[in-house]
Amino acid sequence: VKAGLPKRQIIGLLGAFSLVGPIGACMGVAAKEVVGGLVEPLLVALTAGTFLYVGATEVVGEEFEGHSNAKGPDDGASKGAKFLALSGGMAVIAAVIAVTDRIEASIGLGH
Repeated sequence: VKAGLPKRQIIGLLGAFSLVGPIGACMGVAAKEVVGGLVEPLLVALTAGTFLYVGATEVVGEEFEGHSNAKGPDDGASKGAKFLALSGGMAVIAAVIAVTDRIEASIGLGH
């Protein structure tokens, strides 16, 4: 919309973008069936790495740009509050990983 594209082209591009996820999932399932069990961990690692890269370079970077006292779309939220929210999210993820590792080890699924 911001680029000034015609509505028909925007709908077409959004439709194509929406199909990429399911097509990728089908390709992953097919690759797992053909190649074996090693494909799933590799695809999960690739997906997680991509997610972390985009989050670290695009989303988090944009949130911490600029001046902390500037009024804008963040309604005056301070960088300190954003940092605490980011740190809290990381702590929750670390806790979930630790708990799932303990559960897996207790039921014999450990590495």
